[in-house]
Amino acid sequence: MRQIDVVSAYPRSKLHAEVYILPPKALKILKGLVLLLLSSLYGLKQSGREWYIEAAAGLKTLGFSPCFSEPSVFISADCSIIIGLYVDDMLILGRDPQAVQRVIDGIASLWEIKDLGEVSLILGIRVRRDRPKRILYLDQSEYIAGLMERFRLEEAKPVNLPVNDRNTLIAGQPGEAQADQSLYQEAIGCTTWISKGSRPDITYTVGQLSQHCSEPTVRHWNAILRVMRYLKGTIDYSISYGIGKAEGPKLQGFSDADYAGDIVDRRSTIGHLYLLNRGPITWSSIKQRCVATSTTESEYISLSEASKQGQWIRALLRELQRAQYLGTDLSAPIFSDNQGCIALARDPVAHSRTKHIDVRYHYIRELVAFNKVTVEYIPTEEMVADMLTKPLSLAGLRRCIGGLFAL
Repeated sequence: MRQIDVVSAYPRSKLHAEVYILPPKALKILKGLVLLLLSSLYGLKQSGREWYIEAAAGLKTLGFSPCFSEPSVFISADCSIIIGLYVDDMLILGRDPQAVQRVIDGIASLWEIKDLGEVSLILGIRVRRDRPKRILYLDQSEYIAGLMERFRLEEAKPVNLPVNDRNTLIAGQPGEAQADQSLYQEAIGCTTWISKGSRPDITYTVGQLSQHCSEPTVRHWNAILRVMRYLKGTIDYSISYGIGKAEGPKLQGFSDADYAGDIVDRRSTIGHLYLLNRGPITWSSIKQRCVATSTTESEYISLSEASKQGQWIRALLRELQRAQYLGTDLSAPIFSDNQGCIALARDPVAHSRTKHIDVRYHYIRELVAFNKVTVEYIPTEEMVADMLTKPLSLAGLRRCIGGLFAL
């Protein structure tokens, strides 16, 4: 696993459209004239797209093509080497160190790069490997430490829960004291990056608080500070993946819903989480777009949304020629703790009680019918996606994260 950085990536790509800029004041140019850009610059809206076109064309000359399921992942013809591209950062993975080195040499012939060697820190995520046990660890401890300095929380007292009261997450009421909007948005941006990188345990809370970025109150500001204090106390939490872990490497999905959890508009919050090698690889916590009329309906909608993510992962694994992670039947199992929604997914019974559900949510039935997804029951006390839908007690949170993190 090697990491490289392309130096000044954006200016290396050519523009495919005419873009003009006002000349800098230091240039002595006649008034009324503008400059025509010949290449991309940082700050242009289309610079990211232009660099991707340049990167894809360059990697194509080295024998790599982008995946249809995930265009930022490039694979060699035999899928022996995988390249992950994120702006100007590249992660090159392969079993043969010499083959990986040849790829890096080829990239260096195309652009100026910095060879950062074996990956240890990328995009704020620290990567550690225990080779004897064949376990890989991901955490954002350095990023979180920097966050504490950024918001002057070095001396703050840690807490053991990211949120302890659902009422702190609702919209502001008339007359409530307002918080600094720009500072609040900055804190939301930082914690969102952490929640998406390696900390599903704060995803629900940060997602709820991000709904109030336009009019944050002091109550919301105190709530996001609590999230950061929780991160301070759990800075060493890390996701772990490994063949040596129990229960095997097969892909597993978990779907859950909190029926009518929003006390204002009574919409449900749904969450799903997928594990590979017993480590979380993708997770989500969102509010349903419609008002569910029962627990079964909200769970059924959650199951349908989770199945879409599962199909994307399934397609990506097959494209990478890693179908062994899907098991012998190539289906993606999804666990739910609601027997009613499992029955609806397996067999279209009780039509009179489900005909009002939007057609798009019945997609899960087609997947089950064609054996692309299997829906299985799991007791609520084993549902790890529970933390993505509602505030939990300390015991409940530890139950959810116990099997996900190396504490």
